[in-house]
Amino acid sequence: MLCLYKLRFTATVHFGAERPGIGLEKSQPHCYADTFFSALCQEILALHDEPRLREFIQTVQAGKFLFSDLLPYVGDELYVPKPVHRLAREDNDEMEVPNGGKKKMKKIKFIPVTELAEYLCSGQAEVQEFAVEIMYDKTQILRQPETKPDGIKHTELFSVSVHRFKENCGLYFIVELPEEQKAWFDNLLKSLGLTGIGGEVSSGYGKFEFAAGQSLTPAIGSPAEKELLVRLTNDIAARYMTLSCFFPKDAAEIAVLQGKESRYVLIPRGGFVSSPAYADTPTKKKPIVMVKAGSCLAGKVEGGIVDVSDRGTHPVWRYGKPLLLALGDK
Repeated sequence: MLCLYKLRFTATVHFGAERPGIGLEKSQPHCYADTFFSALCQEILALHDEPRLREFIQTVQAGKFLFSDLLPYVGDELYVPKPVHRLAREDNDEMEVPNGGKKKMKKIKFIPVTELAEYLCSGQAEVQEFAVEIMYDKTQILRQPETKPDGIKHTELFSVSVHRFKENCGLYFIVELPEEQKAWFDNLLKSLGLTGIGGEVSSGYGKFEFAAGQSLTPAIGSPAEKELLVRLTNDIAARYMTLSCFFPKDAAEIAVLQGKESRYVLIPRGGFVSSPAYADTPTKKKPIVMVKAGSCLAGKVEGGIVDVSDRGTHPVWRYGKPLLLALGDK
């Protein structure tokens, strides 16, 4: 079953910048699915035990649990990544967007799902409708650490970039999951809301509340939800857009990426292992390169989850199985 969850953040949030190595001074107002997946795994360990975590990971590997990125919403409007898309005319030449629209649209990262068809046809939109800056206030917070990893006390301040979502704004995600596990997942998500997601959760960041996940059905829901359902369940599309970072599982999926009609962006993913049982000192995950959400592929793919551990005591799984949004019938 497909369910949509809308998260209302009760605290400021910090989600790491797209480029690795920048630190805490940069952040973004959305959360990648692999970050969310890691937080879920940590919460399962806190609530249950390692056998339950292994069971969950096996379910994900089998494709029975699929997650989108955590994406912006404003009221009933749901945003999706701006497609990596070449706008073409009937004569197969690239379309020219007039009046400086192309330059303006380069700055836009998300568009309302209800405007997706119009954007794919024309490449134009009212920029103020797509400006997700209306969703949040961005702030730089100065903090002073007590110690650093060298054990020496330091007095210099460092900057942390955070976001606070405005009223009736936040992040949503879509999950495809077995119906019999929905109640368990709701309880897991409720616990994670008290823990927080993203960076600096030990300082109280990233806490959220949510209503029970709404099952996506044709009969009920907002226009945005109905549009999502139609596109998520279309199995005869000419192309599909990824709603989360994707890692190809084999050569056949790499060939889909290399297809003439595919358009994609690669993104490096790294970071530190959060499990205290993994190693005695803070240890980085193996860096990998993934296909970014919003990439448009000429065929369906499944992706995989990847062990990015490096000489630690247990595997560390990075999520790379995409939810796919149809862009049009064949």
